[in-house]
Amino acid sequence: MTLDNSLKFCTREQKCVLAEEIGHVLYPLRPGHIAYQARGYYDIDNIERSMIKAFVAQYKRRALDWASNALIQDDVEFWRALKEGESTLYDLHEYFSVTEWFLRLKIGYIRRKARDP
Repeated sequence: MTLDNSLKFCTREQKCVLAEEIGHVLYPLRPGHIAYQARGYYDIDNIERSMIKAFVAQYKRRALDWASNALIQDDVEFWRALKEGESTLYDLHEYFSVTEWFLRLKIGYIRRKARDP
């Protein structure tokens, strides 16, 4: 894994990206995902392309869910922060010392968990 040099001075971004990459190690993509990033990807038929996209999205979601739970460890802590008055995205991502995109992942995870118990 090679991280972009711009992350060197953005520790918060670096922490979030590294958590996601660890999630990919714990939840590796299935064989065949390489085709998603290969040169001939657009040359294969739409059905196979759709299947590959679905596999990649499924495993990426697992890695991101793990990462969001690793850095914002439990939903109780999230709700406690809201009760303490941390009510905007900016307040919350500062409170948890994560990036805004990462906080949005956590909110999405909480919503999915509430919808699909």
